[in-house]
Amino acid sequence: MTDFTANDFATDGARLFKGALRPCMAKLEAALACLPPDQAGVRIQGIEALEPLLASEGCIGAVAATVLGMGAKPVRAILFNKSPETNWSLAWHQDRTICVKEKGEVSGFGP
Repeated sequence: MTDFTANDFATDGARLFKGALRPCMAKLEAALACLPPDQAGVRIQGIEALEPLLASEGCIGAVAATVLGMGAKPVRAILFNKSPETNWSLAWHQDRTICVKEKGEVSGFGP
C-alpha cells in the first residue's frame, strides 16, 4: 500500500496534510453548524464564517497555498457528512474535474 503522506503534489496530483485542520476544528464546526445534519452531501457556498479559514492565511487556505501559491482560492466545496446514520465506504480517489470560468490550453497539461 502506498504511503499517502509521502506523496508529492507535482508528480502524484495529491498530497495529505495530516492534522493540518486540527488547530481550527472548533471554528470549522461552528461555521458549518448551519448546515442540515441529516444530509450526506451538501455544497458549501456563501458561509461568511468560512471565509477567514479559506483565505490563504487561514488554516484551510494555508494548506492549499503551500502547493498552489498565495493566489489560490477555493472555487467549489462539498461537505460529506459521514455520521452513523449517513455512512458509506469510500476508498481513496482523486477527483479530476475543476470549476473554471473558461477553458484555456496550456502546453504540457492535458488529460
